[in-house]
Amino acid sequence: MQNLGHVTKVINICNRKFILHILKLDNGCFIIISENSEKIGSMLAAISTKIPTTVSIIPDRNDPFFSQLLSKQVSSTINGICITSVYLLKKLDTETVKILITDIMKIIKNA
Repeated sequence: MQNLGHVTKVINICNRKFILHILKLDNGCFIIISENSEKIGSMLAAISTKIPTTVSIIPDRNDPFFSQLLSKQVSSTINGICITSVYLLKKLDTETVKILITDIMKIIKNA
């Protein structure tokens, strides 16, 4: 479903359900990823500079690497600000990270 720069998608990977919301704006985007239910999780902001800068607003206890990687990559791609909220029940494996980031980057590039 897509409406005015807002995309909602459910991604099922290895018996885990991820609910994805992306709100794309002129100078950045908000990305919310939550597992199984719609919840606010860790929050991280990234801004595109020569070297993308990130700030953790609410640290992620399960997988801080994923939030940081996602925010940096998206902010660099859109040349703007990316604010992410990630709620996970447990740490992500490498394959799940690849699938999520690939799907999110496709949405970002096409929105």
